[in-house]
Amino acid sequence: MKKNYAPIILFTYRRLNTLKKTILNLSKNDISKETEIFIFSDGYKNKKDKNYVLKVRKYLKNINSFKKKKIFYRKKNLGLSKNIISGVTRVLKQRKMGIILEDDIIVAPNFLRYMNTCLNKFKKEKKIWHINGWNYNIKNKRDDNEIFYWRGMHCWGWATWHDRWVHYENDVKKIYSSFNKNQKYRFNYDGTYDFWRQIERNYIKKINTWAIFWYVKIFMKKGLCVSPKKSLSYNIGNDRYATNMSNNYNNYKIDFYPKNKFDLQFQKKVIENKKQFSHIKKFLKKEKILNKLKNFISYKF
Repeated sequence: MKKNYAPIILFTYRRLNTLKKTILNLSKNDISKETEIFIFSDGYKNKKDKNYVLKVRKYLKNINSFKKKKIFYRKKNLGLSKNIISGVTRVLKQRKMGIILEDDIIVAPNFLRYMNTCLNKFKKEKKIWHINGWNYNIKNKRDDNEIFYWRGMHCWGWATWHDRWVHYENDVKKIYSSFNKNQKYRFNYDGTYDFWRQIERNYIKKINTWAIFWYVKIFMKKGLCVSPKKSLSYNIGNDRYATNMSNNYNNYKIDFYPKNKFDLQFQKKVIENKKQFSHIKKFLKKEKILNKLKNFISYKF
């Protein structure tokens, strides 16, 4: 009896080269042929982008690596945030769970199996809101859990369920005025990374992002996210067409699990893993110091 695998929800705009790599790596997953894919192609912003978008759409028509394919051609340019929010909402309403990717994410050969395993395992565990595919490139000890839980939400290859996503909201005025000092500190990984700055920049309309508001909702609901110790997804889109790229964490060497050695050893208690969270905070503090040093050197010389 064949399993009913969660659908892939893919968002694309004009970057054909990265899109091809995304599709190629997805097709290397052994259950891709048993998985449906829903693709949302955003409309072009201007005449300059029109040709690129049309090339992307021509390529999309020839994709045949999946069980079924449904393409949504946006007539107008919605922008990344609106395209993702509306697309995820539409598919999850019908299919109840989904695996979400953008056109600059490549995945490991066991990515789909990992996502489906987690989606099914935590379907009724309401403390879990989100499944990460990516993680910081931190060096952990052998006794650390391969799969752990914590507050951190990443959007470089992720998954969730309709009954969690239905709570998504991006009322930035409401959020901006509701957080107290202690909440901001905890939201910022106990003061190690300034996520709140994204809320401020959205508030003054300097940026228009979606993912930070998903993290807000998970945080406010005291939810947890599932993370692999080593990444199963990787961002290759740090170019001038990237949207809202604010760090260089995608520049690290790809270190996927080998296909035949992937072992899903889950943390037993569904609580935040303090040990892994400590590893991540130390990593971020170190990165902060290194970035300040780099900026100082570049300024001086």
